[in-house]
Amino acid sequence: GSSSLASLLGGGVGTGATTDGEEGSFHGSTASGSGADLAKMGSAEASEDQVTMLGIVQAQRDRFVQRIQDMEHEKEQLGRKHASQRQALQQLQRDNLKLYEKIRYLQSYQGQSRGGAGGG
Repeated sequence: GSSSLASLLGGGVGTGATTDGEEGSFHGSTASGSGADLAKMGSAEASEDQVTMLGIVQAQRDRFVQRIQDMEHEKEQLGRKHASQRQALQQLQRDNLKLYEKIRYLQSYQGQSRGGAGGG
């Protein structure tokens, strides 16, 4: 359930995966960054960007984990409610059948008493 999904979400964050903001593509890189990235910017700037990105990704992961937990809790509640409603439906069907049988019995009893009184 949520623990396996949470571990999957948590496992990808430690690798330092980043997103390219302009193109929206996802590419993995190590926590130290690729050589080309470090050549373009100073190592302190690259490190700061990665820490910022890591914080953003971790916050997003935490929100998703919380959302998954909330949805699983709601799913459990709905499952219990569904089972309860199913039991109520079955009880109403049994009650309905009993009432129908009583009505049929009373109708047949009334028909017998009328027929007997008119013939005597």
